[in-house]
Amino acid sequence: MPKVIYPWLQSHWQELVKQHNQKRLPHAMIFAAPEGLGVLQLVSQLSQLLLCKNPVENSPCGQCTSCELLKAGSHPDLHSLTVEDKKTVITVDQVRDLIATLSETAHQSGYRIAVIQPAHLMNKASANALLKTLEEPGSDTLLILITERVSALPATVRSRCLIVNISAPSEEVALDFVQENYPDNTKTDLVAVRMAQNRPLQALEILKSGTMQERQDFFAYLQGLSNKRLEPTSLYNRFNDKNKLLVFCDWMLGLVSDCEKYQAGIEMSKLQNSDQHLLIEALDHITIEQRFQWHKSLLETKRVLLSSSNINPKLLLDDMLLNWIAFFR
Repeated sequence: MPKVIYPWLQSHWQELVKQHNQKRLPHAMIFAAPEGLGVLQLVSQLSQLLLCKNPVENSPCGQCTSCELLKAGSHPDLHSLTVEDKKTVITVDQVRDLIATLSETAHQSGYRIAVIQPAHLMNKASANALLKTLEEPGSDTLLILITERVSALPATVRSRCLIVNISAPSEEVALDFVQENYPDNTKTDLVAVRMAQNRPLQALEILKSGTMQERQDFFAYLQGLSNKRLEPTSLYNRFNDKNKLLVFCDWMLGLVSDCEKYQAGIEMSKLQNSDQHLLIEALDHITIEQRFQWHKSLLETKRVLLSSSNINPKLLLDDMLLNWIAFFR
């Protein structure tokens, strides 16, 4: 148990340790970060350090009673709150139970820590129930909220917490990490990093999950449509569910962006989909107005997919493919 902090989180870790050593660690923090950066590891390491009885050089010792309890996942002073099965939000009853638990004396005579994630899934009642505890949590109590949508939290919650904004690292840092942990093809690794918007753990998931092959199949299908070798209906049975359509929207939005950049003179090697040069070159003829309408249509499709449960994926897929085919008439 001490763990190595991911390279892009090192500066945040050092600042947290500094605050702790100077006894100015806030009692409530929001870690605002997109998925794929391993923020939970940072929070876990901080929790281990605060709960450890005999830390060594700003790291948990791994041997004391608290560390053993943490290893077993049964430390009585570390509490985690997330969305329960078959629920869509963190409920007010969950928050009230947490508050009641935090009001008790610490079992190990040290910190009491509560981690809430994803915090933006607290509903209005849940967030309101938490306000008093955020303002007056009691001694040696730390509340940590993790979210990728900090703006979705009520202002009353945000104002009571220190917000730690964590951004994706540079492409170079992300690529180094991915190649070290998944030594594959450099070109494939680079595309995955760009698809993940420099989020290293997300890029690793893309590489390991088979997403790259599915993406290649989808783009090959688009190439076939543009060459009039395939019909739209040949895609329906493979790619017509809601989750896949969301992915396709993102892939096509990436093509829109690459098309714009390529027309502006940016080198193909710098584009997100640099391995799809035939597709991008085939789109070089479309006008600014066509590109704008394509982008607008994809965003609307994505909005519908995210906001409605009563949708017909086939109709949405029809629209996406017909818009694509129209570029090559």
